[in-house]
Amino acid sequence: MPGKVRFHSEWHRTSEHPLAALVRRYLPRERFDPFISALMPLDAVHYIKNAAPASLFFQFVDDDEFVSKNQADTFYAAASSPKKIAWYRTDHLFTKCDAAYQDRMQWIIQHLRLDQSC
Repeated sequence: MPGKVRFHSEWHRTSEHPLAALVRRYLPRERFDPFISALMPLDAVHYIKNAAPASLFFQFVDDDEFVSKNQADTFYAAASSPKKIAWYRTDHLFTKCDAAYQDRMQWIIQHLRLDQSC
């Protein structure tokens, strides 16, 4: 797996996002370290490799304030196959991103076989 990205625990430890910085600033070290230690086993990167036989569709945002490109790539690489990835120029919530919505709907229809007659 490329890198040692831990996602939520890593985000809380290193992100420059105001929320992460606020938590680090106000949570004393003796409470912050156990918080991170408790969070690390819950990071999804440890479990995504076991998703098969489910098919996965990852939709990520360029310049996401919460998920770095390295984190997204690491998460995708760790995931079991079959899998697909798509990138979009929008915000973290995919606000007004019709392309992401259309891609997601097409993927769901294809994988649930909703396009076939019963």
